[in-house]
Amino acid sequence: MRDEQYIDGLVMKAQNGDVDSFSMLYDELLDPLYKFCFFRLPTKELAEDVTSEVFLKVWDKLETYNKEKGIKFTSWVFRIAQNKIIDFFRKNKDTLELKEELEIPDPHSEKSEKKLENSFLKKQLLSALEQIPKTQSEVLILKYFSQLENKEIAEIMDKSETAIRILQSRGLKAIRTQLPELEEFL
Repeated sequence: MRDEQYIDGLVMKAQNGDVDSFSMLYDELLDPLYKFCFFRLPTKELAEDVTSEVFLKVWDKLETYNKEKGIKFTSWVFRIAQNKIIDFFRKNKDTLELKEELEIPDPHSEKSEKKLENSFLKKQLLSALEQIPKTQSEVLILKYFSQLENKEIAEIMDKSETAIRILQSRGLKAIRTQLPELEEFL
């Protein structure tokens, strides 16, 4: 992600009606925001839907964002995403079922073998993330998959940077004990 000044410039232009600037903000934030949703929600389709809903809300509420209130724009967007995810689980707590994506790979394809390996690792990691406290898993997702800095994570989660570092350390330790084969990645 680009630096804060670049993002702030785009926000100001977008707030003044420049649709191209909002489109550039979308391009900057899409990947980290989608990854955050993807690792918090049960299916890829839900992650895509919630990511879209977040951008619609950001567009709708863009004029209410004020940097002078002390929160970075990216943190503001991730808080919206966090709230959308919480809303999703509140609304669906009684009917939520985890559905596995069923894919039959071509056994002769090297690409399919790699895809299967990655799918297996992802399922293991998701399972491990579900076993640790929610705040720890959220910090790890924001740090390693959405690639945010500790300062941004602290703003999103409304915690100190020290608390974020502690949550990150404890989360990594818990993941390592559950998945020692992922040691080289963590």
